[in-house]
Amino acid sequence: MIKRLIIYCLLLLAIGQQVWADCRLSLVPISMNAGGKGDLSVNLTNSEEVTAFQFDLRLPQGISIATTVNDDEETVLDVALTDRKKSSHQVTCSQQDDGRYTVAVLSSKNQSLKNSEGAVVNIRITASGSLNSGTYTALLENIHIVPLTDGKPGTRIDQENVEGSITVANASQSDDVVTKLSFATTQLTAGGNQQIEIALENNIEITSMQFDVVLPEGLELNTTTNEDEEQVLDVQLSSRKHSTHKINCAKQEDGSYRVVIISGKNKALNGTSGTIVTLGVNVPLTMNGTINVALTNIHIVPLVNGSPGVRIDPSDVSQTINVNNQGGGNVPTGSVAMTVASLTMQPGETSTLYIDMTNDRDITSFQFKVMLPEGISVVKEYNEDDEFVEAISLVSDRKKSSHDLSFKKTNDGGYFLLAYSATNASFKGNSGHLVSFKVKADDGMNDGTYGVVLSGVVMNTPDEEKITQEPYSATITIGNNAGINTIVNPDVISSTWFDMQGQKAASNTKGIIIRRDVMPDGTIRSTKVINK
Repeated sequence: MIKRLIIYCLLLLAIGQQVWADCRLSLVPISMNAGGKGDLSVNLTNSEEVTAFQFDLRLPQGISIATTVNDDEETVLDVALTDRKKSSHQVTCSQQDDGRYTVAVLSSKNQSLKNSEGAVVNIRITASGSLNSGTYTALLENIHIVPLTDGKPGTRIDQENVEGSITVANASQSDDVVTKLSFATTQLTAGGNQQIEIALENNIEITSMQFDVVLPEGLELNTTTNEDEEQVLDVQLSSRKHSTHKINCAKQEDGSYRVVIISGKNKALNGTSGTIVTLGVNVPLTMNGTINVALTNIHIVPLVNGSPGVRIDPSDVSQTINVNNQGGGNVPTGSVAMTVASLTMQPGETSTLYIDMTNDRDITSFQFKVMLPEGISVVKEYNEDDEFVEAISLVSDRKKSSHDLSFKKTNDGGYFLLAYSATNASFKGNSGHLVSFKVKADDGMNDGTYGVVLSGVVMNTPDEEKITQEPYSATITIGNNAGINTIVNPDVISSTWFDMQGQKAASNTKGIIIRRDVMPDGTIRSTKVINK
C-alpha cells in the first residue's frame, strides 16, 4: 500500500511545474537537549488549496529522525501529520543512501489540507548525547507542492530550499556544572597496608569515567584476589556505584595506574559527593613527610536523558598527603652498618642527632641521605669560613685530617651527605658517632615518637669495596620519656640503654645496644655499645 502511495505521489508531483506561487513550506525553530528528543514541525502557508507535497530533509550530524512502532507493529520513522490533514491524507518517510530523508504527503481522494497556515507535519527527532551545545541547521530541499484546482491536482509548485534552526543544550557543558575528582585522604602512616580515597563531587549525573593515578616512588598499589580468584590491583568502587558499574585498573609503562569505571547499562553513579574509589597501598616504613599524588588524563562521561553525554575533561589534580613516620624500622645489624642514634628531646629544645657507624674493616668514604620528621630542623651556625650554614659535621674522634664532608638540602627537605678523603685515609675506630646534626624541636611539637629515615647509604673501603644497606626508619622521642636513669660516671647525669628496635634494655644486654647519656649542660650523647 505504501509503495503504491509513493508511486501515486511521484506521478502526481510530476504534473507540470510552476516557479512561484503563494504556497510554501518552512521549518519551525526548535530547542532540545543533547541526548533528548523533540518535534521538528514543518509549516505550510498556502493562499490556495493544497492536496499534496513532497520534500527532502537534511539533518545535521548527530541528529536523526526517531523511530516508532505503527499500527501494523512495524518499526518506522516517526513522522506524523497534524490535525490539518483530512481522512484520506497519508504520509510516508524513507531515508536515502546519502542520509537525507524523503517525506511525501498525498490524498488518494484529492482532498485539500485544512486551513491556510500552521504545522502540517511533525517529525520526531533525537539528538546525540555527545552533541555540543549550539545551534545547528536543518535543510528542506527538493520541495514540491501540488495545489488543488477545481477539485483536481493543479500545476506543481517548486519551492526554493529553506533552512531551519535546531538549538541543542548540553547540560554537561554548562558553566554551572561541577564534576570534580580529588583525594579525600590527607594522612598516611609509614608501615603497613592502608587506603587512599578518591572523592567525586558532581551536580549532574555521571555514568562513567577514566583517570590515571600518579603515586610517588616507593608507594605502589597492593594486589588482591577477586571473586574469580585472580590476582588484581587493589582498587575498589565505593557504595556510590550502581550494580552495573565495573572498575578496572592497569599499571602503565610510565608507572601510573589507569582506572576505568563503566556501566554496561548506562546507569548513573549514586549521590553527588563522597568517596568513589579506594586504592589499597603499602606505605613503606621509610616513607616520611609530605608526598605528592596526582590524578591525570581525567575523562568523565555524564548521563543526559539516559544516554552518555559529551565527555568532560577536567584539569589534572595534584595534592599532597602527609606521611606520619613514628620510626621503628628494621635496624641494620651487619658488620658494616650505619644507624641513627636514639634521641629524646623536649619541645623547643636544641640537641645533637648522631649518625653512627659500626665497621669491622676500614672505611674511607661514605654517602647517605637523612630525612628528619616534620617539626625537627637543623640549626644554622657560622662555620670556620664565616658562612651561615646548617650545623652538620664529622665527629672529630673518628675523622682524620684529610676527611672532608659536604652536604646539600634535597628538594623533598632531606639532606644528602658525602664524606671522603683526598688521601684515601680510613675513619678512626670501629664504632660510635660519625656525623653530628645540631637539631631543634619546634615549640609546638606533641609528645610522641617521630621517624628519622636513613637511606641511600654507601660505604667504601680503601680497596674500593662498596657496601650498601637497605633504608630504615629510626626514632626521635619528643617528651619526658628519659627511661631508666643510672649514674655511670661523674661527667654524665643519667644514662639509658635501648636495643636496636628502640626498646629499653639492660646495660649488659648482649649484642649492639645504644647508651643515651644526659650531660651536665643538658645535651644528649648517644653511643653504640657492643656487648659480647
